[in-house]
Amino acid sequence: MLLLYVDDLVITSPNPEDISWIQDLLHTEFEMTDLGPLATFLGMEIHRSRRNSCLHLSLARYIKMILERHGMTDSAPISIPADPHVRLLKSSPEQQADANNQQRYQFAVGSLMYAMVGSRPDIAFAVSAVSQHSTNPGPSHWTAVRRIFRYLAGTQTWGLNYQAGNCGGYTDADWGGGEDRRSISGYAFMINGAAVAWASKK
Repeated sequence: MLLLYVDDLVITSPNPEDISWIQDLLHTEFEMTDLGPLATFLGMEIHRSRRNSCLHLSLARYIKMILERHGMTDSAPISIPADPHVRLLKSSPEQQADANNQQRYQFAVGSLMYAMVGSRPDIAFAVSAVSQHSTNPGPSHWTAVRRIFRYLAGTQTWGLNYQAGNCGGYTDADWGGGEDRRSISGYAFMINGAAVAWASKK
């Protein structure tokens, strides 16, 4: 499979002749610049080793940027993104977060969501949990968000590594473990040793 970046257009094909034919066809209609093999796309870094038949996708630079933006660059790394002994509960109505606090929380969670959907399925459950409290975040919710940032601080270069490997799918649910007795379910489907689709949601 060959990935080629031409201006804002990505051309992909297992056959280089097909890519050349498409390029020639487009050149007759549009002014284009061939930027060579795809290295970055929408903030995602793409590293390919043809020798090892390996494709690695990561968001290392993006993660570094959001750690700086949210003041978490020098935070102590932690080994898991969510504390399994802490159950996040809704803030009481008397503890209503002000508009600035709410906006900052939503901005932080949104930053984490982009990393989650891009190349970090390992934070899907934790991000799903904190996102449910965006309308009225409290101290415990902020602690959970900072914990995810601390986890990312120690795993910035982690990503999806596609190589010859297993294919399959995994799914699980906590069967009514939420505060409202609704289940949280999750799944991950793998091709060539890495996830291609994943989610964690109520």
